[in-house]
Amino acid sequence: MPVKVDSALAESIRSSVAVQRDTILSFFREIVAIPSVMGQIRDVGSRVAQEMERLHFDDIRFDRMGNVLGRVGNGPRILLYDSHLDTVDVGDRSAWKWDPFRGRIEDGIFYARGAGDEKQSTPGMIYGMALARDLGDAHLEGQVLTSLGDAYRTLGLHGEAEATYMAALARKQTAGDRRSLKHTWLNLAGLYLTLRRHTKAEGAYREALALAQEQGDARIEAFTWLGLARLAALREEWEEASTHLDAAWVIAESAEYPDCQTWICQLRGDLERLTAQPNSELVLRHYAEACAYAASFNARTLVQVLDYLVAVWSAHAEDGHPDETIWFCDSMIAIWEELGYAEPAPELPVAFGQLRARCAGRCEENEDD
Repeated sequence: MPVKVDSALAESIRSSVAVQRDTILSFFREIVAIPSVMGQIRDVGSRVAQEMERLHFDDIRFDRMGNVLGRVGNGPRILLYDSHLDTVDVGDRSAWKWDPFRGRIEDGIFYARGAGDEKQSTPGMIYGMALARDLGDAHLEGQVLTSLGDAYRTLGLHGEAEATYMAALARKQTAGDRRSLKHTWLNLAGLYLTLRRHTKAEGAYREALALAQEQGDARIEAFTWLGLARLAALREEWEEASTHLDAAWVIAESAEYPDCQTWICQLRGDLERLTAQPNSELVLRHYAEACAYAASFNARTLVQVLDYLVAVWSAHAEDGHPDETIWFCDSMIAIWEELGYAEPAPELPVAFGQLRARCAGRCEENEDD
């Protein structure tokens, strides 16, 4: 017997999907672009887990192999959606006329390894679960507001982001939704950190930390300690920043959160670089570890770290230290080759090779002058 769907609900679903269409398709292409042949699914699994976290799933579990499980809701009836993220191999790569993982679009159809079998099901599943939750449970309006606040923050609409986060907190507290309060507090703290509103940032971080510790949420606790370390660094409270980083590291190392370890190592490099007498070898080690953890997580995180480091060391060269920047570039490329990352993750040698070339050109110009 056909199931009758309320027309207003159907229209709400279509409208919500239309709003998120580009985001869903972008996520789909991202996971297709991550090779996962013959059961090697850790990288793509971590990316899927990251998207579940962004969509505020109630529970996310990720094992060493890369299998990921996400849960939404706690109703009496359980629906299980299953998919697989691995693909068959591509065979002779030279026989392909285009990158089989990045794929191509022809006549509106996306062709790539895994696009049909069967990574295409994953975005629909996790976004569909989040959508069903948001449309069907008034108690989770606060999570929708949190996502909206994230969107405002990304667009640089800070006033709107703050107001929306505050509305989300109020809605969650009214609904008794304590489990997801910590996500909103953490995101609000990040906004205040961006705005250099230090006192409010600390207050929001402390709220998130208390909830994470109360609920045993190791991931949120690790990222909250990292946020507190960033705040301490902005206040030039170096010892406190280091203490907070140590707290974050203990959790991230034990639970194997390479994305969190990435940002911890990057901030450690920053703290050492900003000391009165920085240890150049320690600076190099911390930044190299940040890149290595980023590469083990996903390509996007590695690009984020590289963009940051290139900007920092470009500024250092502009301040009159091009020789030190050249040393840093050469050292990072050499470490990358020693680690065996040069071929699977060529982004680093390319980024620092280009920066080195610019600095070398500037040195030659100075000599001519």
